[in-house]
Amino acid sequence: MTPQVEKETQDTFWYPPLQEKLPPEAVWGKRELGFYIHIPFCKTVCKYCPFNKYPWVQRNIDGYLEALKGEIRLAARQPSIQDAVFMAGYLGGGTPTALETSQIKDVMDWCRDWLNISPKAEISIEANPETVDVEKLAAVLEMGINRLSLGIQTFNPGFLRTIGRRHREDQALAAVDMARAAGHRNVNIDLLYYLPGQRPEEAMQDLEAALRLRPEHITAYPLILSEGTRLLEERRAGKIPPQGDRRCEDAMFRSLEERLKTAGYNQYLVWDFALPGNECLHHRWCLEPPHREYIGFGAGAYSHFRGFSYLNIHDLEDYRQALLGGCFPVSIGKRLTVEEEMRRYMVLGVYFVRLNKNVFEERFGVGMEAVFAGTLERLEAAGWIVDDGDWIRLTAEGRLYVANVSNSFYSAGDRGKPHSIPAVLQKET
Repeated sequence: MTPQVEKETQDTFWYPPLQEKLPPEAVWGKRELGFYIHIPFCKTVCKYCPFNKYPWVQRNIDGYLEALKGEIRLAARQPSIQDAVFMAGYLGGGTPTALETSQIKDVMDWCRDWLNISPKAEISIEANPETVDVEKLAAVLEMGINRLSLGIQTFNPGFLRTIGRRHREDQALAAVDMARAAGHRNVNIDLLYYLPGQRPEEAMQDLEAALRLRPEHITAYPLILSEGTRLLEERRAGKIPPQGDRRCEDAMFRSLEERLKTAGYNQYLVWDFALPGNECLHHRWCLEPPHREYIGFGAGAYSHFRGFSYLNIHDLEDYRQALLGGCFPVSIGKRLTVEEEMRRYMVLGVYFVRLNKNVFEERFGVGMEAVFAGTLERLEAAGWIVDDGDWIRLTAEGRLYVANVSNSFYSAGDRGKPHSIPAVLQKET
């Protein structure tokens, strides 16, 4: 039996922690790249969202989009970009589909004018059900945005109110129907489970509702109450019920995981499940070892490029002013050492359920066991991983404790450091 240990809840989305000031000129010299575009505006700011986001105000959007285009143009003029081809793209937020269709088209046209985007590129866009209709969905497909990620989160009206989602259940169902009518054949549904007061059977009801829609991809992610969010403030004030205990969360995950697998979905990331051939290329590009290079455009966007990991300026006005001055809006980051690259391979890679030892040795010229023998032995003794020769795989228990497994590969000096900038509490307008 696995000993009782405290379950860590801070999941890792980039590594190592970024703490040092990074001059923009340090980053920018035929490569394949990915890109991410951050649209930080929402018609309604969800109570749980920890990402860089702002309420929808037209004057802010106009200035921001001009700055965003300026950043893309500035990057495209660099020699290290001019001969590159972009194979994967992702428009996230915020809510990209909160923009007018003409604004989305303007951004995409600008990208194609300045960036060499492959005709075979997979480009995703995040959307909320209340921000789309058939015409908009057909238009984004015509723009070459060929993967749609719908932020449904839950079909339960009570839980929708609890987490501050604006749409209704019927709008969520209609959004999928409209996507199909518009011609989309690569649709993801985002689901949240482990909601305040949610029981395991209620989480399964959400999943069954999603499965009836038969999307090509389902992301089922546990709700984490993050610092700087209104939902955490409400929980601390006793305004919403508590989440269940650890056993409740684990039971939800085991049931969701088993049901998705029996429904024919491949678990290629801990919380990402896809019908065969429909894994998200952007997710694979950014997280699957050996990690590929990608550039994030927009306020607060993250990049991993030319041996650097860095974050853009978060504040909208500071971001805009940097671009008006002709400067890259780089905020913090660092050039990774070989040791940090090896740790990043492990820290992020375990979220892909399995790690290829041969690829590690090809990439770094040294075996995985030679670098991480002690950590691997401890994780195997805990029952969280198994070694089958060519691969290190997460066990069923290891998938429950994936944050623990990931954090085990942090260096001693990096443990305890935040890996992101905390969310800023946003007020509704």
